[in-house]
Amino acid sequence: MKKYIYLDREKAKEGVSLVFEISETKIETYKEYFEGNAVEFHGEDLPHFITYLKESDSIRSATEEEKLERGDRVLNDGEVLINGKIVSYDSYSQKIVDEQIVDKTRQDYINEGTITLDSEKEKARTQREKEYTAYQKLANNIFMGIEEKLTEDESADIKVWHKAWKDVPNNYTNINISIEKIYPKRSDRINYYYN
Repeated sequence: MKKYIYLDREKAKEGVSLVFEISETKIETYKEYFEGNAVEFHGEDLPHFITYLKESDSIRSATEEEKLERGDRVLNDGEVLINGKIVSYDSYSQKIVDEQIVDKTRQDYINEGTITLDSEKEKARTQREKEYTAYQKLANNIFMGIEEKLTEDESADIKVWHKAWKDVPNNYTNINISIEKIYPKRSDRINYYYN
């Protein structure tokens, strides 16, 4: 049920709800009744955080930005104030540059320690296992007669691919180059079994 709430105007200007009176009916002469010190609010409940509007001599619920400005709230992780508005962003994959949200670069991840030589080598080892598993499926199907045997060229290519994969983690030394760029290319027959 809506009610009429009369608040101290000076406190309302500070964002504080100091209530003089609550009435189920409008006090027509509230300005005189409260000696010019009250502002009227009509509604179900008084907003927890208020903002005084001088032009209409009324109050409304405070915006999140107004609460922040007054110290009634803080920015959460993944929030930033841009051009007077609170904006959410993914702090893991994005950053703020000149009041713009932009995607982080590889260099950003390196600088913050998310990407390291060890993490890249581990990523390569995981990838190598996936590719070796695909090759093993192919080899098993060849053994069981489901697949045709490898041609000499295919066999030679797979040997080169296999050796290259053995060396990838050990030979990777330049963190500024994505390790994926030095992954050996899978043959089409292995690719068929790669999930």
